[in-house]
Amino acid sequence: MAIAGYLASIGHQVKLYDEAPENLHPIIMQNGIRVSGHTTGFGKIDIATTQIQEALSGSEIILITTPASKHRQLAALI
Repeated sequence: MAIAGYLASIGHQVKLYDEAPENLHPIIMQNGIRVSGHTTGFGKIDIATTQIQEALSGSEIILITTPASKHRQLAALI
């Protein structure tokens, strides 16, 4: 989630997918992700969803930031 928050905080449009709704709930409630550390601020997340096709729709760049053990499963969904 950190990279999504960072990219959104510097002005990029970010759509976020996670298979676990409980991971997305705080982001949806805040309408974004607060970042701190090297960069401090707030990143507005345009879409936070458990539906991968919703997150992919209209996207120009896709970043997959999961453990390698999940890559095959995500590739099958894409």
